[in-house]
Amino acid sequence: MKIINALLLLLLAPGLLFAGQKEVQKIPVVARSEAKIDGVIAKGEYQAYFTDAKTGITVYWQADSASLYCALQSPGQGWLSIGFGSGGMNGAVMIIAHKTSGGEWAAEEHLGKAFFRHARAEKPKLIAARAGIIDGHTTMEFCLPLSLSNGKTLNSAGELPYILAYHQDKSQLSKHSKKSSGLLVLTSGQ
Repeated sequence: MKIINALLLLLLAPGLLFAGQKEVQKIPVVARSEAKIDGVIAKGEYQAYFTDAKTGITVYWQADSASLYCALQSPGQGWLSIGFGSGGMNGAVMIIAHKTSGGEWAAEEHLGKAFFRHARAEKPKLIAARAGIIDGHTTMEFCLPLSLSNGKTLNSAGELPYILAYHQDKSQLSKHSKKSSGLLVLTSGQ
């Protein structure tokens, strides 16, 4: 019986070892970004993109020596967000597209707090942002310095956690329909 248990453990060990690993998404560094922060994702505007398997959010991005240029397209028409620097909300710098109480779309920088809360950043570093509904999907574009307001930095020295979340149809902030997390790293090429 001990031999059978040992053999089962050997067979399962590789799967258990790699079960928690996340795919690393690469952000290419370009000499000069041509991205326009206008809320519309133009063909060829970004050097890299991927569609997150868990949420269906498509993320387009690239960086230059000082800033991250990013665009997201949701599978729904509700609010949409991406966070950097934490694998969960707590401690993450989050860029959130949502409708304000006045009914206009806005993209704001928030800081994640404990117990699944967040609030607008007191000293936001967000350079530019646009959000709205394009072709039936919530779309957001923004530019953010590589040095984040939570003290973390996007760089090629190591992997940084990110989070994605959206709501299918509620445009004002509420609990997400789907969320996911992963790792990112800046690279000199795709």
